[in-house]
Amino acid sequence: MTQQIEFKVPPFLFIMVFWIWFGWFFFAIFGGIGIIAFPLDLILDYFYRPRPRSAQEIAERKVMLRRKCEELMGFVRVLE
Repeated sequence: MTQQIEFKVPPFLFIMVFWIWFGWFFFAIFGGIGIIAFPLDLILDYFYRPRPRSAQEIAERKVMLRRKCEELMGFVRVLE
């Protein structure tokens, strides 16, 4: 002889528990993928990190930027 226990659950509680289970399920799937991908991200971040620039390279970039700004300002003055 089996006995059954019946629980009356309000709808909002049922919906909340469903979404908790749903979130846990997807967290288990995508969290596992993230744990595997994390070391690879760290390795790639190390290889593609910004490198320090020499003073000469910075000076060349400043000159190039100044020329570009002067060129753009010339276009603006022509349009006025």
